[in-house]
Amino acid sequence: MDCNMPVMDGYDATRILREKMSSGVLPSTPIYSLTAGNDRSPELKRSMDAGVEAVINKPITPKKLKEIVEKHCNSPKNQI
Repeated sequence: MDCNMPVMDGYDATRILREKMSSGVLPSTPIYSLTAGNDRSPELKRSMDAGVEAVINKPITPKKLKEIVEKHCNSPKNQI
């Protein structure tokens, strides 16, 4: 999720998606926030408060992205 999108930021988009997942309109799906910040940046707290599974700091390697996605996709709450 890009947190700095025009029209609707990623925080609001994540909240809306989470509401739809909670009500059963959408299946449970991991949402990740990608940021140029660091572990102490305001984006971290705002993203987690909005409901993302993880905040990924740029730059990211393909290996690290794969590890993060596999961790959350193998979670029992995300099993089909």
